[in-house]
Amino acid sequence: MAKELPYFRFTVSEWLNDDISLLGYAVKGVFSDVCSYYWFKDCSITLTKLELRFNDAKGELKKLIDEDIIKVSDCGEFIEITFLNEQYNKLSDLRDSRVNAGRKGGLSKARAKLEQKSSYKDKDKDKDKDYKETFNIFWDNFHTITKMLKSDKDAAFKKWKLLSKEEKQKALDNIKPYYLSLKDKKFCKKARTYLGDKNFNDEFKKVLVIDKNDKYRLPDKHPNQMTPEELEDYCKS
Repeated sequence: MAKELPYFRFTVSEWLNDDISLLGYAVKGVFSDVCSYYWFKDCSITLTKLELRFNDAKGELKKLIDEDIIKVSDCGEFIEITFLNEQYNKLSDLRDSRVNAGRKGGLSKARAKLEQKSSYKDKDKDKDKDYKETFNIFWDNFHTITKMLKSDKDAAFKKWKLLSKEEKQKALDNIKPYYLSLKDKKFCKKARTYLGDKNFNDEFKKVLVIDKNDKYRLPDKHPNQMTPEELEDYCKS
């Protein structure tokens, strides 16, 4: 996104009147640099990386975090700058809607949520609720299909929030094809890595099944069209 749109929206009234206005010039200067770095990194930076990047401004960073201007995720791994996240997600949706207008797919309940228009005026709690509802659908489906233990949910949620609307739909659609394309299921990635590496964009080969006569045949249905029971029987075969 930083390469496609190398600038972000700066609202003067918020800069002069919000909590950031109460801090000193040194802290505000560091925050400006942090915002630029955060945007350049597609709004995805770990706290450790931020501290290394701004090693000579640890006091200012601590002040920004203490004042909740820079937020830290529940797991303590990633940072968040709310107004930049809102812009990033809105611009991602706009970009994808122009490129992929009319394209359909995904689970019906998740689709209904993802089709809702985002707005700069949406409250943070409303956006978080929307993210969590669609994420929980993905989270449950991913672990039902892969049968992996649920772990690193906060990190996976962070990756989910950075996906565009179309990418979220593809992530839901392609869990089964991704899992069934793995020759060795022990190499199945965790949910956070599946999202972070965007494996849902991969091209998946159709899986061949061996019958009793050792002849290769294609499954009767595409894995994405199977019921949970059919999928379980298919994975055992």
